[in-house]
Amino acid sequence: MAYSFLCDLTAVPLGAARQFTLPDKEEVVVFHTSRGYFATAAWCPHAGGILLEGQVKKGTLKCLWHGWKYRLSDGVCLNQKGKRLRVYDLKIEDGRLFIQWDSPDRSARGDAAVNG
Repeated sequence: MAYSFLCDLTAVPLGAARQFTLPDKEEVVVFHTSRGYFATAAWCPHAGGILLEGQVKKGTLKCLWHGWKYRLSDGVCLNQKGKRLRVYDLKIEDGRLFIQWDSPDRSARGDAAVNG
């Protein structure tokens, strides 16, 4: 599957997050952590919490609305068995971040982090 340009790496500095609208109008959030760049759905699947405002710690994203926690690498919910957050594959080329936005949910795939 093809990747599409999302942004320059400088648009999401280390420790920051930024929300983007994909060509199909889906909203995603890119997080830049010490472990790399991660992209997830913009809204918590539980109750629609705004994940751009979520707390990121040790590779985990916590929705501030009700405390649901997700692994950034694969979207698995750590405190609600069987629940999952959609994550997206990313790649870096020439200081630019690309997203595989037309991909299906990565539920059975590996680590989603890309390092810059």
